[in-house]
Amino acid sequence: MYFKFLFYGTIYSIDEIVKKFGWKKGEILLTSVKKIRTTAREEILTAVKSITEEREEKHFHLSEVLQYMKNSEISYKESTIRTHVTSRCCSNSPDHHGSIFNDYERIGKGLYRLIL
Repeated sequence: MYFKFLFYGTIYSIDEIVKKFGWKKGEILLTSVKKIRTTAREEILTAVKSITEEREEKHFHLSEVLQYMKNSEISYKESTIRTHVTSRCCSNSPDHHGSIFNDYERIGKGLYRLIL
């Protein structure tokens, strides 16, 4: 279970709050935020957006997402992350799931492009 936070009317992840306001994680006053439950897809999208915004390019490698999420202490299993990026949320993958999303496009071996 992972959370985003409603902070003065806007929804942020802790990393987004830290980046936007320049605070350290231990300095955030959680009395002024409200926890909002998020999904694996939302957490992965947040990670991908952060990775691609840092270098101003829309492509990313699966290993970058895995490393980013591990460093962020997001504890989804590696298999869950891989399944979401390579299959459930990939527009040009075979449809093997009940619900699918067109968040990414595979452009090479382990290489994806953010469509959103």
